[in-house]
Amino acid sequence: MTVAVLGFAALIVFAGSFYRYDVLLGEGEKPEGTPARADYDALRKSLQTGGLPVQLYTDWLTVFLRAVDRFFGDADVTTHGSAARLFGLRAPAALWTAPAYDRCLLLALVYPIATILIIWAISGHVGPAETVLGLAPGVEGWRRGLAIASLAVIVFAVRWADVTNGWSSVIWHNFAVAIAIAVAIAVISVVAVIGAVAFAVKSTNNRSVASGQQHVFQVLFTLLLIALILTGPYFLSSNNTWQVSGSMLLLAGLLTLLNAPFDWLSPGLTRGLLRRGIEQGGWWPYGLALADAAAAVGVIAVLSCTMVVGIQTFDYVAVLGGGLPILPLRELFDGIGAHPHAPEFWWIYALLLSTMIPSVINPAIGGTALLRGIPGVRSRLLRFMPADKAVPAYNRSWMALTLTIQWGIGIVLGVAAQFILLWLIASQIMPWLGFGLLDMARDLEAFNLPLRVHQLF
Repeated sequence: MTVAVLGFAALIVFAGSFYRYDVLLGEGEKPEGTPARADYDALRKSLQTGGLPVQLYTDWLTVFLRAVDRFFGDADVTTHGSAARLFGLRAPAALWTAPAYDRCLLLALVYPIATILIIWAISGHVGPAETVLGLAPGVEGWRRGLAIASLAVIVFAVRWADVTNGWSSVIWHNFAVAIAIAVAIAVISVVAVIGAVAFAVKSTNNRSVASGQQHVFQVLFTLLLIALILTGPYFLSSNNTWQVSGSMLLLAGLLTLLNAPFDWLSPGLTRGLLRRGIEQGGWWPYGLALADAAAAVGVIAVLSCTMVVGIQTFDYVAVLGGGLPILPLRELFDGIGAHPHAPEFWWIYALLLSTMIPSVINPAIGGTALLRGIPGVRSRLLRFMPADKAVPAYNRSWMALTLTIQWGIGIVLGVAAQFILLWLIASQIMPWLGFGLLDMARDLEAFNLPLRVHQLF
């Protein structure tokens, strides 16, 4: 089922890319200055001047980094800060900024719960994490699909409530709340929490931006909420509603706050290394991309330890308060060891690998650049692309298919290279050094740091 869904999604993306190239190849006759003609000229220029794969890789990497800066909201950085000097960058660069942390905090809130929901919607399997969220086994496929569709509607409504003003903002906000309540009653309660908490965090952060104290708010917000969430179970765990309230505190609160700093550090590290490679020129971007991939494994290891200590502390405080643990780690690790490929554990892998997303996109760009830089294919495509005319209709199909296959195979090669490197480091090098991730997590859980700290006092 999962393979079929992923294959269908890949087919849609492939077909969309083919259609785009097919249309783009017919835009060469449009007047100069129009967006369509500019895209056609840009494609032709990439085939004409991008002889070396490393040159293409550098150009595309620059475009990718600009897009990342716009996504994080820090593209207007003009000062040469200490982070840029750390990497020896000659030009000002946005690396670890307050707007980037704001975006990572919001993503860290949505990502783990959305991942669990999507996996549940695809497989219908209910494990410990799904049970924590109140997801029932044996739910019909249409109801699982309705939950995901409702989540998308809530995200859309919250987004428009954020970008609009006045009554429009109020209407979109109320619409998101109404949909969340309806879904909470009919399908799944956690969807309401996602929309409400995300909107509250975003609104509070907007006030700190307006006052010019966003970085102060972020530090205090993170530390204060972690402290509150780790002490809250002592007072709440004896209540009858603890399984519901504790689940929300753990997944929508603690995991968000522990994961956000790592999601913030990882893109900053990637942006710094890739910009350093671009400034150095030559094959440096490829070399620093490998360094970035290796560093990402270290980030995952530290994140794993942080998650273990955080969840164990949360459950330990709950037991002290007279309640039950929400996510017993020993049972979780035993399940992963016995059935590592079971769908109920996919959300854990997705959560840990979220910090590697920038590092995965980077080699995908490199793999595409390598294939696009093949001289024979490039020159043949360029031969059929006139400078001021559209490509004849009878040539567009095979040319669009060639261009689509180039980036498709390039992405597959790049991502495969990344995960091969990850596999080598995580399953070969780290065990040889005595740092197997699962064994390390088991040992840390057995050490029981919260108990030892509690005994000291």
